[in-house]
Amino acid sequence: MAIKIKHLFEQHGAIADIVYPTGDLQSYQGLIILNMFAAQKRVGIFDHFSLIKKLDFTLVKWVYLVSDTKLHLAEFTDISLLRRYQGYPGFFKSLDREYENTKCRLISLGNQMSANEIADITLNEILTPDQPSEVIYSDHKRHVMELVPSQLITTGLEESHIKLTREAVVLVLGGAQGITSELMIHFAKDYPCTYILVGRSSDPRKATPDNTDQMQTKDEIRNYLVKQGAFKKPAEIEQETARIYKNNQIMRTITLMEANGSTVVYKSLDLCDEARLRSFMDDIYDIYGRLDGVVHGAGLLEDKLFHSKTSESFGRVFDTKVTPLRVLAEQLRPETQFVILFSSIASVYGNRGQTDYAAANSVLDKYAWALNKRINGKVISINWGPWKGAGMVSPTLEKEYERRGIALIPLQDGREIFLNELKYGKESQVLIMAGNNW
Repeated sequence: MAIKIKHLFEQHGAIADIVYPTGDLQSYQGLIILNMFAAQKRVGIFDHFSLIKKLDFTLVKWVYLVSDTKLHLAEFTDISLLRRYQGYPGFFKSLDREYENTKCRLISLGNQMSANEIADITLNEILTPDQPSEVIYSDHKRHVMELVPSQLITTGLEESHIKLTREAVVLVLGGAQGITSELMIHFAKDYPCTYILVGRSSDPRKATPDNTDQMQTKDEIRNYLVKQGAFKKPAEIEQETARIYKNNQIMRTITLMEANGSTVVYKSLDLCDEARLRSFMDDIYDIYGRLDGVVHGAGLLEDKLFHSKTSESFGRVFDTKVTPLRVLAEQLRPETQFVILFSSIASVYGNRGQTDYAAANSVLDKYAWALNKRINGKVISINWGPWKGAGMVSPTLEKEYERRGIALIPLQDGREIFLNELKYGKESQVLIMAGNNW
């Protein structure tokens, strides 16, 4: 296929080379990456991240990736094949936003095609540098994704999809702090049962009580630590402030959920440790004999523009979301009532500085569509817009969104939208945002 593309481009006057990951790409003005399902050597987004980093973006006019993963995963029997989803839609949309003078695009093939057909499509796409950073070829026609506004009907005439008794068990990844905890506290009011919260931090209930336990702001904690004088260096004070604040947030979540009648179990676990997470999932089924619902809200931000981002940082952000997702998909039983994946608006539109985060969330989006064929209950990926006063938006970023005219989701409104979406929503993927700008 690479040879067909090379020859076709040469027929149109281009100088084309077939290059390898170890080669020098500094002098090239364009790059086409082939990500074909039947390739002898399997490569993924980490390999392509490193490859694209070798380009000189002052020279490069376009970077295109051609993939037929969509075709081969339309129907699957082996759940582990979903690992071939690498998050290219969000990745290329974000790249395209960062490099105004370089067209970055994913070409997704949904039909079986000959090498000649794929070469023709590739050439035509490069000669058509229009707006979309993702195009899909299905039924031998070119398609682009468009958002369709949809009003959720919550008149009460329709029965809720979720039916949890007090004996039910719900697993929540990353749900002990941040926006996920706020939503689960609200959810637990309607559905008191057993919630298993999983996070990297230690269980605050096992810590020795001290004067910082009731402090709810970082400023309050920081001022106390400075007065105590046990930590001298600013970096040490900040690190301890963050640790105490996180523990207090986790304790607040547990306390509020239990106050509403739920039983809360907290498990300290590195969600990127696949073997331990698999073992823990087995333990849940052994102990409880059931797992009624899952909410995957874990995430990590290390925002930097692509040229400044390291492969280690990219891997941390990507794996924090994708590794537990893969384990869930392969371990969950079909009778699960619901699987809720907290994705991001970044995977839909792309976002500067978030190639890694957008890519990871794109994987969540793809899994939601696929898992709906395997799980009897509801599976949905929610592409959240930025939140006001909670979640993964810093005060600095809030000001930047305000400058760009991007509205933030008010916490109270978002809580109700989340609950109603779980009860009455019928889609595999929804985008929830405030306003229309991004």
